[in-house]
Amino acid sequence: MTHSWWILAGVLAVTGCGTASEGTGDEALVAVAEQEVGTAAAVCAPRPYGPEVATTGATTEPTLYGTQGPLAVRVQSDVPNALWPEMPITVYRPDDRNTYPVLFYSHAYGGSDHTHVGPLLRRLASNGYNVVFVPYMNTGPRRTQYDTLWEGFVAAARQYGTRFDVTRVGFIGHSFGGGATPELARRAFVDPTHNGLTAAWGTAGRFMFIMAPWFSYPNLENPTATNDHYRDLPVDVKTVLQVYADDDTNDPLIAVNDIWNKLPANLQEKSWQLVKSDGCDGQWLNAGHSLPAGYSGAPPGSWDNGHDLWAVARRIQALAGYSLKSGGAVARALAFPTTQDALGLGNWKGCGGRAVVPLEASATTPLLSACGGGGDAPAQDYVFTYSAQEHCNWSDTGAPACR
Repeated sequence: MTHSWWILAGVLAVTGCGTASEGTGDEALVAVAEQEVGTAAAVCAPRPYGPEVATTGATTEPTLYGTQGPLAVRVQSDVPNALWPEMPITVYRPDDRNTYPVLFYSHAYGGSDHTHVGPLLRRLASNGYNVVFVPYMNTGPRRTQYDTLWEGFVAAARQYGTRFDVTRVGFIGHSFGGGATPELARRAFVDPTHNGLTAAWGTAGRFMFIMAPWFSYPNLENPTATNDHYRDLPVDVKTVLQVYADDDTNDPLIAVNDIWNKLPANLQEKSWQLVKSDGCDGQWLNAGHSLPAGYSGAPPGSWDNGHDLWAVARRIQALAGYSLKSGGAVARALAFPTTQDALGLGNWKGCGGRAVVPLEASATTPLLSACGGGGDAPAQDYVFTYSAQEHCNWSDTGAPACR
């Protein structure tokens, strides 16, 4: 596939197959290769690796961040969803009357059932956060879907009042919801009065955690030819963009061009993170597109495998702790990892207790997988379901072309 105007200028970091680098700096983590116009990013598919690990039993579990918290959790689907009345908004929150920071979760396309990510949302809430899940319809224009998410977040904040500390907020999103996340954050942080708020959210702490994003359309109410509105985000918005080496749905160049390259040049803290597949004794941790939504098969509770806990829950909780609760150096090290320890994703209980293929991260350079296999996981070539070229095709009718 060719990328014409979509191709990155300059260089992209491309990781190789096999064992991940053990260096502690960005330079040691990746090999840099020039990405020429007309070339295609080499990528890999999760199949036929085999079934995903069913439980946490195959790997060790984190003991700090990514753990179940001490607070009992109440789950209530009690907030009306004005733009999709049949599907109310669900709030996961500590079961008390105290005030907590707020995490706004934007789900993947078709993932309107909150139970698909329920273990993650419950885990976050148990550590002292209100977590809001807003369903949106699969049909209709992008603007309506973005507005459903936004108006739902605002409705939940209004209904719960002082229990929601909206001066400390995080926006989390996966796939379509990941693409929507920076626009939703822009509305909350940059343009509140035009979006139903009396004051900006996140004035005491704010972050974005974006996973395997689909196309992103900034400021759909007033688009520009370049859609450069994310440049207006405050430079203190702590940002993590996480992609999966075996994502056969969304081209990671979407994440690069729609979001990473449009963030403020002087953003104070950001991290690009690449999760790779691994296997041990016939069990697999697949770094595919659905990784944040867990494993949908039996047995119940199978969401909590090694990648779910170490790569997703731990990083979100650390980022939230650092951004919203003054979590300090340890939380920052896990949210923005550079050392071998911080990049770790636990150990297999079999295979001699070897380490799971670790996270790779950079504060400056997008890391694209040349082959997603790591450890015992083989690599497979595939074609994306949504390539970076299709951005314009999925824009709302009448929107500026190829922006």
